[in-house]
Amino acid sequence: MLPKTRKNCEREMKHTWNSFRWLYKEKLRELDYMTRRMMSEFSALYIPHDMAREYIEQEFARLWNEVAEEENQKYGSNGKRKVSH
Repeated sequence: MLPKTRKNCEREMKHTWNSFRWLYKEKLRELDYMTRRMMSEFSALYIPHDMAREYIEQEFARLWNEVAEEENQKYGSNGKRKVSH
């Protein structure tokens, strides 16, 4: 069997992404709602919007990496749960 071309891989990735997109969007809307609530609390504490936004962006990136690392330890790079003996 011939190796897949870049174009074939991109087409398959796009198809797979589109099948999950709606779920990601739903989860991101939930996160957006929670973040807006947090921003409201920051506002009540007189924290400037731009400072709060920068902080949240940094923390989201940190949290994303933390979760990815934890999940990689459980599942490995192939996405399958590691079996401990």
